[in-house]
Amino acid sequence: MKGAQKSFLAAPGLNNVDLVAIEGGQVLVIASDRSDLTTVNLFLAMLDTATGKLAPAGRIAAGPGEGYGICIAKPAGRNEVVAFSAPKSGTIYKTTISRQAGGAFTGTTTTLAQVPTQTEGCIADPRTGTLYIGEEDAGIWAIDMTTGAKRLVAAIDNKVLVADVEGLAIAPEGTDGGYLVASSQGDNAYAVFRLPDVTPLGRFRITQGPFGSVEETDGIELDNRDFGPDFPAGIFIAQDGVNAPAAQNFKYARWDEILAALEAGQ
Repeated sequence: MKGAQKSFLAAPGLNNVDLVAIEGGQVLVIASDRSDLTTVNLFLAMLDTATGKLAPAGRIAAGPGEGYGICIAKPAGRNEVVAFSAPKSGTIYKTTISRQAGGAFTGTTTTLAQVPTQTEGCIADPRTGTLYIGEEDAGIWAIDMTTGAKRLVAAIDNKVLVADVEGLAIAPEGTDGGYLVASSQGDNAYAVFRLPDVTPLGRFRITQGPFGSVEETDGIELDNRDFGPDFPAGIFIAQDGVNAPAAQNFKYARWDEILAALEAGQ
């Protein structure tokens, strides 16, 4: 939590990344592998949670296209993992990944849905079987993870959402409640919606502080559990795309403080 590097796994061309706990207490990490811009590939690694070390675990080809966004769902009561890929073409791939007796991972891919233009950020909510996808210049889609049926639940309106829509994250509460957050990259802000109806709650920015402000955010992450005294009621993480003269980095914020600020603004 203090920013110390625990591991580095050389793998040029990676983009979005997600992880999931699997059987035996292990953690599978999957990244969008863009080293081949004609094929959507999934780069797999295993995370040792005791040491923070990563070990390569294979590569799975999902289908044609330029890989971009990725997110994972773990269906309840099953050992399979489902990875959703969002290449630039707007095709949404669903790859069911299983582990063989020898430890290798294999995947079977189908096309779940299609949206008109370029996608990137996505987040899966296994509680409701809903995949949320950001179509950069249109808004946020809710897609049934089984049937592929879709509906645009938050359109670009230059008020709540300003193109491009980038990273998506959720803070689940109960059986279907909680919050959905989207990176409104066009004005360096974040839009917050209440679940399950994707009702707009408000917007926030991460402004200048000891470590600088945040701009041009692609990826975000959100977890509303206890992360110790610095983040007792959850953590929000944003990729900061503009951090001159240094490279891009990541900024942390307290989720309870974000919610308090949004509620004070109502």
